[in-house]
Amino acid sequence: MNPAFAEFMEDCCAALAREVPEFPTQMGLFEIAGEPVPQHGFSGIDPASLERRQALLRGIGDQLRQFSCHDLDAGQQLDAGVIRFLVDNFYERGLVGTAGEDFLHHEYPFRPAVGLQSELPMFLTDLHPMRHAADAEDYLSRLKSIAGHIHEALRQSTDRRRRGLLAPSFLLAGTVKEIAAFLASKPEDNILYRTLAEKSKRLDGLGEKARQALLSEALAELERNTLPVYRELRARLLEQQTVASAEPGVWRLPDGDAYYQFLLRCATTTALSADEIHAIGLEETSRLQKEIVSGCADLGMDAANIEGCLRALDTDRRQTLEDTDENRRRIVDRTGEMMADIESRLSGLFHRLPAGRVTVKPIPRFAEANRNHSYQPPSLDGSRAGFFELNVGQLLDRDDFDLPILVYHEIFPGHHLQIGLAQETTSLPSLRRIVTFDAYIEGWAKYAETIPEQHGINPDPRFRLARIRRELISTINLVLDTGIHAKRWSLDQATRFFAAHSGMGETFSRYIVHRSAAVPAQLCAYKLGMMKMLDLRRRMASALGRRFDVRDFHQAVLDCGAVPLDLLDSVVDREIDRLRDQAATK
Repeated sequence: MNPAFAEFMEDCCAALAREVPEFPTQMGLFEIAGEPVPQHGFSGIDPASLERRQALLRGIGDQLRQFSCHDLDAGQQLDAGVIRFLVDNFYERGLVGTAGEDFLHHEYPFRPAVGLQSELPMFLTDLHPMRHAADAEDYLSRLKSIAGHIHEALRQSTDRRRRGLLAPSFLLAGTVKEIAAFLASKPEDNILYRTLAEKSKRLDGLGEKARQALLSEALAELERNTLPVYRELRARLLEQQTVASAEPGVWRLPDGDAYYQFLLRCATTTALSADEIHAIGLEETSRLQKEIVSGCADLGMDAANIEGCLRALDTDRRQTLEDTDENRRRIVDRTGEMMADIESRLSGLFHRLPAGRVTVKPIPRFAEANRNHSYQPPSLDGSRAGFFELNVGQLLDRDDFDLPILVYHEIFPGHHLQIGLAQETTSLPSLRRIVTFDAYIEGWAKYAETIPEQHGINPDPRFRLARIRRELISTINLVLDTGIHAKRWSLDQATRFFAAHSGMGETFSRYIVHRSAAVPAQLCAYKLGMMKMLDLRRRMASALGRRFDVRDFHQAVLDCGAVPLDLLDSVVDREIDRLRDQAATK
């Protein structure tokens, strides 16, 4: 190990944490090299902050080039590859890789579910730590900065509008609806105030008098600044809708084609072009549809083509629950039961499982229309459990097998297992324990959906069909996303394509199209990452023959932490060589 490079890695993590404090907070990293990580602010979005972050990335790149790969061990060479990709192609939490410096202002600041209007309050209510009095004060500090962030984004929107960088009209309409839901409650019932009131109870070092003073300040901030700026935002977005384009693709933006290719590089962590991804999606869609038709025939379903099979699957398993508090609680409770059951069955498939806790919590009702199921990891110090945010509203009208697939994807053996193990792998540098790449983490989670089927945990052939259908949706998304952003599909054309090939209804199909428009390229990460995981598993199994142990494959892929897919091949190849050498010495 090169000590100077190890120090460089920790310095990188500390510097990035100062510039993008949301990132370490999200991953529960509260200390780096003995120094506390700030928890009181958000990433600046003003021009000076953007330029400072770009200068930081360029500086990290310059420092990285001072190290020769010959002076680094295998693990540090992988670390260097990860940092090199991050510097050039990262695109998350206010970090724009140097390859995308021309696109610093291309991302839509206000869009359903993932725009500032939603992300800032949801970050505070879901992720901000609440361990002691200082955390409550930091919460108030972050709350007080929300109005300023939205004001700054509104100020910049004038310039963006002049440069043709407005979001599509339908995304602006969805954002307006989300803001209206946020504004519907009284200030004292607002989720930002309620969260502080509930989480600040019985905090170490916070007396009741001080707590009431904090709550009074929070309520005043909401009334004087936060809620008024949300009202202003709603009015401005309504006005922007009148001039915004209805086209969903980023091709219409300045240098839109180059921007989309940059986004594909960031999301898929490969060099695949839009045309190549589109072709893969079409080929894989055809293959999976044939599998579904064959599987339906095996089950005796009277359906001769894919459209009939998809209708039969819906009819066979669809059920609708009345939207009551009791039914909502039952769904949450059932999710917890499934989570515990699958965890108890995984010991024979993994050398180790994460120790970090995980819970299930429903998404707030005001966000159900735009916010999908998601997972948030536990804090590294154990003070916060990981949690699966469940969109209960989506599951009231559901397929019987939707819920177990979600559990496999989001918790075990999916995101919680993978991210939890990365966090607990102390041999990794701090940054490598928390950094994520969509193609790796979503690819693992899609692969994880297949594990119960492959290893007899859930052998029900009907589950297999449901699982393949979920894979089909991720596969169609390759065609859909590239169709929208590279091939200039309209909103209606994209919706019709998705509905026709997936068998899903108009509402869900339009939701997926809106998601693709709001977060271009990200939907391509799932299937491409899954294909890489399955391909590497086949490669190891073929190379080792009877000596192949799936636990070794899982350990190789997981212990390295999240990496770009282009680097994952070398990780598995090294493990194959190690296991061969180990067998040869016995």
